[in-house]
Amino acid sequence: MHRIARTVIRHPRIVTATWLLLTLAALGPSSTLMKHITNGGYEVPGSDSARAAKVLEHNFHIGPAGVVVLVRTPQANELNYALLLIDIAASKLPVKVTPSGPLEVSKDGTVAQIPLSMRTSLGEAQKRLVELEVALRRSVAGQATVSFAGQVPKFHEFSAVGTADLSRAETLALPIAGGIILIAFFSVVAAGLPIVLALVAILIDFAFLAILSHVVDLSVFVSNTATMLGLALSIDYSLFMVTRYREEVKSFSVATDVAVERALLSAGRAIVVSGAVVAVALLSLAVLGVGIFTSMALGAAFTAVVASSVAVSLVPALLCLLGPRLDTLRIPRPKPRAGRREFWPVAARFVADRPTMVVAASLVVLVAFAAIAVPPKVSFAGPSGLPKGGAVREASDLARGKFGAGDLTPLVAVIHGKAAAVAHAASEDRDIAAVNPVAHGAGGWNAVRLVPRIGVGDPGSEAVVERLRSALNAATGHRAYLGGEFAESYDLLNRIRARLPAMLLVAALLALLVLIPVFRSVVVPVKTVLTAFLSVGATLGIVSLLLRWTGGPGSFAYFLPPLLFAIVFGLALDYSVFYLMRTREEYVGGQTNREAVIGATVASGRAITLAAVVMATVFAAFTISGLVEFQEFGACLAIAVILDATLVRTLLVPGLMHLFNEWNWWPGVRRHDGRPRATPHISHRLEER
Repeated sequence: MHRIARTVIRHPRIVTATWLLLTLAALGPSSTLMKHITNGGYEVPGSDSARAAKVLEHNFHIGPAGVVVLVRTPQANELNYALLLIDIAASKLPVKVTPSGPLEVSKDGTVAQIPLSMRTSLGEAQKRLVELEVALRRSVAGQATVSFAGQVPKFHEFSAVGTADLSRAETLALPIAGGIILIAFFSVVAAGLPIVLALVAILIDFAFLAILSHVVDLSVFVSNTATMLGLALSIDYSLFMVTRYREEVKSFSVATDVAVERALLSAGRAIVVSGAVVAVALLSLAVLGVGIFTSMALGAAFTAVVASSVAVSLVPALLCLLGPRLDTLRIPRPKPRAGRREFWPVAARFVADRPTMVVAASLVVLVAFAAIAVPPKVSFAGPSGLPKGGAVREASDLARGKFGAGDLTPLVAVIHGKAAAVAHAASEDRDIAAVNPVAHGAGGWNAVRLVPRIGVGDPGSEAVVERLRSALNAATGHRAYLGGEFAESYDLLNRIRARLPAMLLVAALLALLVLIPVFRSVVVPVKTVLTAFLSVGATLGIVSLLLRWTGGPGSFAYFLPPLLFAIVFGLALDYSVFYLMRTREEYVGGQTNREAVIGATVASGRAITLAAVVMATVFAAFTISGLVEFQEFGACLAIAVILDATLVRTLLVPGLMHLFNEWNWWPGVRRHDGRPRATPHISHRLEER
């Protein structure tokens, strides 16, 4: 950190110019990111459904790009003519399609369902979906209405809604965050600095994701998650740096370069540690071994690295260049009332005087909430997660009403050899509504399309897959593979459940590997990791209760528990690192453990609370999304930040620090008589109060 400080202070213009060039270079790639969103990566490598998908693609030309065309006419006698027009148009489509199942007609004869597979990648299919829709609708103009459901239309609408939500959330979050910081800093320039730097970080993040999209499939969740984290972390880290710089200038009246150096050696070091801890927590998602989580891990971890890099290089460089001008364009500041006692000194001494009571009460609350959601219940929302009134949601509801819940997401059994045993075994299952005729593919492979009575995510859907696989294995000697979206969702949920414990363990171990050398203590890092686990559990419990109270299912979207764990775990460590680094700074400087804990609470309380309010605001902005998953995601993160900055960081962590006393620093943190030059004013402030 000393080298970074010297470089930034000596060459602030070069550092600023470097970041400016990086930002300009990122403009091009970042603008193309949304074009590269494929929403793929859900396949579980090595699973039964993955094997079935490969057989279907190579031997039947049926890929993952499925589209269900729904043709509806006012009268039953008009449907055949409309289907003839559709058939003629399909032969002239600009993209090749293959029937992936039989044509079906509803009982009233007014709706036909045509399952197709676009013979291209899932990402390319989404780009060309509009061409398909226009061509088919034009062919029956005035004769029938055509709507579209299935994988490709669903992902296409997810991307469209997610992109619009992202723009709306940014538009809402940035001004509110800027207003909060302005109220705290009373300076337009000081308040605007974190916002501008957040935008720089987001541009660079998007450029990285655009490049990453050429290597792995990216979901719209990846871009929105990166934006949420990028905004929140960039603003928070910049906020901590600016706050510490202003503290040094105000308390000691030192020159700009001295204040910047002190800020870097204290807040800057904490930012680097925090960024590393958040990054490794997010990288633990890769343990799940599923493409969508691996891309989230890489994208989100890079976001944390960029945010911390900007905060410890570009922010101090700009502070050097601005100097006293940082506080220009000031707004009137209200005068403090005489005799008013400040909150943080009172809160710090309250916890210090009764740590056992505070810790016990905090643990009871956190454990009670965590018990509600451990283990978390997960499910697939499917098209029901899309906004009501949307084209794909309405088409899916039409198909469900006319043809049954499972017709849009059939199971497909593939076998090398005779398929009679497969068809017979499947027909005996009570939850299979129809067994379609055997389809013959290349290389002696056969496929049987099975239509379940229930849809993906419906109660009992997992039991259907388990029973069918057991029956097919018994009938064919483990020679049949069961695939399709229905089976893919089952395999994905099973993979998450099976590897989530390993993911938690890896995240904890990586965090400890980062924290133990930093604190030169075992006790503090272990407590930090354990309290972070409590924060995650309590957050899931609170949100689970909210989902039930609002009429929801009380379960989370399948990807939320692992993603929330990685992010909330990282953010919980983030705030603890800032607080505990300040505590260690006080302790190493010669204070007793009690004085160090109180001093750190007073010194960091306002900054951490302000950062938490800003971060919660950014996350809460995403609850206005039209997608149920994003609503849950934004709410969870906002609640997690508020919970961690209040109950955990204000009460539990300081209380534990007081209870463990000198054992916090085992096996031995060296102390010296001289106080760190950046913080001697803290003890004086406490004496005055």
